[in-house]
This record gives sequence, C-alpha cells and structure tokens, in this order.
Amino acid sequence: MTKKAYLLFILVCFSLVLNANRVSGETTGADFSISTNIPDNQIDKQQSYFDLLMTPGQEQTISVVVYNHSSEKITVDVGIMPAFTNEGGHVQYTPAKESLDKTLTYDIRELVDGPTKVVLEPVSKQTVSFQVKMPDEPYDGYIAGGITFTERSKKSDGNNQSSGLINKIAYTTSLLMRQSLDNGQPDLKLRKVVGKLVNHTGEITANLQNPEATYLDDLLLKVELFRVGEQSVLLEYEQSDLQMAPNSNFDFRIPVEQVEQLVTGDYTIRINAYGNLNTDGPHSVDNSSTGSNQKYQFHWELTTDFHLIVEQKPDTADKFVRSKSSKLNWQLIVVSLIFVGIVVITWRITKKRQR
Repeated sequence: MTKKAYLLFILVCFSLVLNANRVSGETTGADFSISTNIPDNQIDKQQSYFDLLMTPGQEQTISVVVYNHSSEKITVDVGIMPAFTNEGGHVQYTPAKESLDKTLTYDIRELVDGPTKVVLEPVSKQTVSFQVKMPDEPYDGYIAGGITFTERSKKSDGNNQSSGLINKIAYTTSLLMRQSLDNGQPDLKLRKVVGKLVNHTGEITANLQNPEATYLDDLLLKVELFRVGEQSVLLEYEQSDLQMAPNSNFDFRIPVEQVEQLVTGDYTIRINAYGNLNTDGPHSVDNSSTGSNQKYQFHWELTTDFHLIVEQKPDTADKFVRSKSSKLNWQLIVVSLIFVGIVVITWRITKKRQR
C-alpha cells in the first residue's frame, strides 16, 4: 500500500471517531473492529452505542466484542474518557482533553471498571466486559463518555517501513448513563473573551460553557462587536451546527480579517445563541448557512466587555521595499559625494593650469 493510501486510510478511520454526535459501536473495514452487545435496559435499541436507563446505585456489566481480522497477533489499548466539547464546537468522546469543566459532577472514569488492553490472536474475537455503576444519589441528566479501542502502533511493511509511517486505528463507542428520560434543559454561559490582532487580522476567542448535565444540540451563534458605549456594529460573524456536551466548555473562535476599524481598546461583544431545533420552538431566526428561517427551543443573549489588543507590524514585503529603498538612498548619497568630489578636483586642476 502506498504512503498516500495509508494516510487516507488513517484519516477516514479517525473521522469515524471524531465527527459523530453519538459514536457508533459497530465498526468494520480495518485489521480489527468492534461491536456492542446491547443490554435490556438500553433506551433506544436501534442505536449501537450504549444509552442506559439505570436506577440509583445500580451496577451492571456491559460488553464489547473486539475482532482481529488480520493474520497477526495484535494488542488493542482500551481507554475511557468523559464526553467534552472540542475546540471545533463538537462533542468528542476520545481521550484528548486534560482539564474538564468544573461543573462536571461525575467523571465516568470513576464509574466504569474494565481492562486497559486486549491481546487478540490472529483471526479471532474476544468479548471485553466493563462493570458500570450508577451513583447512589438521584441524578438528573447524562453521565456521558466514550470507550476507545486503539490498535497498538506498528510500522507498515514494504516501502513504507523506511519512511517510519505509523498505521494506527482507533474506534470509539459512546457510553451514556441516566436515571430518567427527562434530562433537564441546557444552559449557555459566556465566561471570558480575549482578543489579539496583528495588522487588523487574527481572532477573538469567547469561552462558552454549558453547565447543565444535558446536551446542547443544533447550536447557532450570531456575533456582533461594538465599541463600548456605541451602537455601530464593527464586526459580524455567524456559525451553526455546533453541539456541546453536558457540563463542558470550549473556546469559540471568531476570525477577524482586515477590519481596519478595530484598534486597541475596549469593546462589547454580543452573542445571540440558539439551541435545539424544534418546528414548534418559540424562537425563530434566519440561518445564513441554510438560507432559511428556523425555529429553536432555546435562545440566549450573551453580552460582555473585553479589551482588544491590536498590533501593527510591517509585513515582509514592506520590510524588503524599505530596506531596498534605504540601501538605494545610501548608494545615491555615496555616488553623489564621489561625483561632487571629482568635479571639485577637476575644477581646481583646470584652474591651476589656466594660471
């Protein structure tokens, strides 16, 4: 297999892990794959990920079948991670984020017990069991996370071996635990805004938080920027189809491209946020990405003041032009002085001869 083919293969596999709202528990197409054994207390048995309805203090065993389709023995690492919102504004269940939101009551890693690795013989399968426990206290909302299976890194064969290319495949299945079908309502907080631009270009970052133990789906954000105390809109930005995990936060990045009106100073940011599409929702708004008017269940207007830093730096082209111009100026001065010197000397010699 060529190097390009391997890279494409890796990208496709990781897109399965990172881009789904609730990650499937059935995967095929690589040297190994997984499938979930759905238990009786699964809320929606049509889904292949775990979504368990449990009672306070309940313990149960769930299992995932891991298949080795290759002719070699493989080792698969097993990891558990709470659901969080990544920097792209999407829910992620794979190990990546080190710090979790402070509103998270239960870390799913403390409620699930299972192996950290699985060794499979060639062309074999193995059922991997996990012991899960619901907290003893009544709890409204989701305890959400994911179980990730990652094949141990191994160098590719043939020509790719010399290049050091690593073939690494990972699959994740979501694990959701709840005590009720009524999981409350999401909320949205604007915690902090920072911004730094160079030559009127850069980004403004707004940290958004969902402090509730439920998902915030279909998130649409409409941003406006003003100088403090003024009403003239200096910047507008919109992004849709975002999603936030329960009890999570992320840095929402607002790109700024050559907005000359922005200088160092204090500004007000206003974010109108809409969540959970609902044809009967009370909040109607135009969505520029779809070109249509849509109804949402939730709406928040978030406003705060912040200090924006705008730096002016000459670009490379300007430096080159100025450097070249400066060099030419000095050369012109030197040539001029030499020319004047020659003229003066010639004039004196001529004058002496005339005398």
